[in-house]
Amino acid sequence: MAPTQRTTGPDGQTLNLAQALGLRPLDRLQINSKRFLVAQGLERSQNKFPHWFFQRVTQEGLLEVMAPGGSIQHVGPTEVCNVVEGVRLVVRAMPRATFLQRSSLPPSERQQLPPDAAYAPAYVRFVRKDRWNRIDQVFVQFHADSLNESPTFASPIHQEDRAPLGKLATRRSMPVVGPVGASMSADNGIQRILDAERYVAAAFIRASLAGMDQAVDALSQVGVRPLSARRINSLFET
Repeated sequence: MAPTQRTTGPDGQTLNLAQALGLRPLDRLQINSKRFLVAQGLERSQNKFPHWFFQRVTQEGLLEVMAPGGSIQHVGPTEVCNVVEGVRLVVRAMPRATFLQRSSLPPSERQQLPPDAAYAPAYVRFVRKDRWNRIDQVFVQFHADSLNESPTFASPIHQEDRAPLGKLATRRSMPVVGPVGASMSADNGIQRILDAERYVAAAFIRASLAGMDQAVDALSQVGVRPLSARRINSLFET
């Protein structure tokens, strides 16, 4: 188990380093930790470390991460060496308290479709599929922290969200627990992202050395305002 990641701020209050990262479910975290690699039976290969999907921050201040196939591990913020923003999948999910309340209704009322008010917006964390590759359970993180009562509760989702989620729920975008094996690293598309980042960094250095203030300003905002390679090249045209 990774050590608890907390420190004390200048005002004497306890700071949670994991919360300070501002991660959201399905961000991909690259783990650079000997402890983690040994626990998973992995080896460092040409400085390539596995990417796992971020799930949540635990009460101990650790990051809960999952492999594409559903293996769970807890790591500290200092064991993460890279973060790749994930695809946000938002659904309307039923909170645990609402589910329990509906479970106590008469059978005739339970068989009726729940009203829209029974659901709340939530990020999908991972899904569990049956042997026919159909979604069996959905695990979420509600936007409202007060609704996140249990990380192991499978939330019913709105009937209109089921079909779209079924098309998007693949191991390229989230952990999928099921009968079929999976890669230990969520690294699809990572090399393309890294190549783009290197291209921007090289262009930024080039523009800085040349004293091209407008190009420097544009390149420094790539994280907020993405630029294509063609647009970056046009910054250097005279």
